[in-house]
Amino acid sequence: MPEQDSPSNVDQQSWMKGIVIALIICPIFVVILAVIFVAQINQLGSPKAESTDSVNNSSAGETNNAAISAPGIYSSCVACHGDQGQGIKTDATEAPRLTGLSSWYLKEQLIKFKDGSRGAHPDDAQGKQMVPFAKMLSDEDIDKVVVEIENMLPAERADRGTGIAEKGKDKIGICATCHGQKLDGDKIQGGPPISQQHAWYLASAVKQFKAGVRGGDLDSAKAHKMKAMSMMFSTEDELNDVIAAIQSLDESKIGVAKTTANKPAPAITAYSSCVACHGDQGQGLKTDATQAPRLAGQSAWYIKKQLLKFKDGTRGAHPDDAQGKQMVPFAKMLTNEKIDEVIAEIEKLKPTEKADRGTGDAQKGKGHLMICATCHGQQMEGNETQGGPSLKGQHAWYLASAIKHFKAGVRGGTDDTPQSQQMRAMSMVLATEDNINDVVAAIQALDD
Repeated sequence: MPEQDSPSNVDQQSWMKGIVIALIICPIFVVILAVIFVAQINQLGSPKAESTDSVNNSSAGETNNAAISAPGIYSSCVACHGDQGQGIKTDATEAPRLTGLSSWYLKEQLIKFKDGSRGAHPDDAQGKQMVPFAKMLSDEDIDKVVVEIENMLPAERADRGTGIAEKGKDKIGICATCHGQKLDGDKIQGGPPISQQHAWYLASAVKQFKAGVRGGDLDSAKAHKMKAMSMMFSTEDELNDVIAAIQSLDESKIGVAKTTANKPAPAITAYSSCVACHGDQGQGLKTDATQAPRLAGQSAWYIKKQLLKFKDGTRGAHPDDAQGKQMVPFAKMLTNEKIDEVIAEIEKLKPTEKADRGTGDAQKGKGHLMICATCHGQQMEGNETQGGPSLKGQHAWYLASAIKHFKAGVRGGTDDTPQSQQMRAMSMVLATEDNINDVVAAIQALDD
């Protein structure tokens, strides 16, 4: 009979088996724990796994939200022009109102900033700010930003100035020639809408044109024309009054109730662009900026001849002929048909006041009248054959200025007509200022 183990031996054998099993199992368990631990570490370093549908849905939602909130090309314009294109004036910049401007004009100006024809003048601080932004835009970008601007709607009207509209309304006609009858823009003439623009920007723009900051050599012919037009404003008050009259035509539907919405727009005629300088009745005007002769009573053939000379460059070309240079862009705008129209209108004008008298002595000057009569007629009524215009009814200051221009060669130079060259030679007879004033007085005495 085999010998049986005692209880103590059995316990010892079981304990030994337990140790052996533990030694075998523990390493496996340790490895498993290590694998689990590493997996957890890797999972912490990456986004949580989600179902494919959940991920796709989430991504789609985020994409849609990004499309809705993504800033447009106009976002780079907001800081200066406002979130609704309303225009902003600060110590650093004066950015115009963009809403209400025609898309063709916005595009034209962006291209001019881009190609350097605007913003090139050393004193054009605002223009220089625009140049780098414009240069960043492709042609496609320009089209896009213009569309964005077209969809904007400011909550308030443009800032008003301090001028008096009633005083400025007589000069609205000259603005309407290029900017449209209601100053809502004219693409053919190149004039942007201006009735909804801020008063401070309109004033600044006119001053820039007047100073040559805009409308310089690199600018367009239309801008050159605006430069000439700006010269009609001789005082700050005069400019502010015209701006007030311009803004009174604003018929936009935003902001406060408007009391002038039904105000009739000024009638535009061929003569409208002449009013600012020559007066509504062709009476002639003298200001610090210009000396425009009396047109009413002047011969039709002579007016036509001079308009053609301004148009073809034989008059207004001399560097010292400031008045002539102002006339050139206006004459270049006119077709031959329009020249005939404006002359027909001038023939109907009837000034209510006599021409300004000078300080000369008619008795002393009448001895020279026979020389004048050779070309201008016995009564200074004009002589088409000799090419001499009518001198009757003309202002003393203009007659004196014209004689001085001929004498100095500003008129009657080698590129002028034979009649003008003859007039230059005749002017040399008048040696002194008094001689000139006396002859002018003698000419005007024939009207008495």
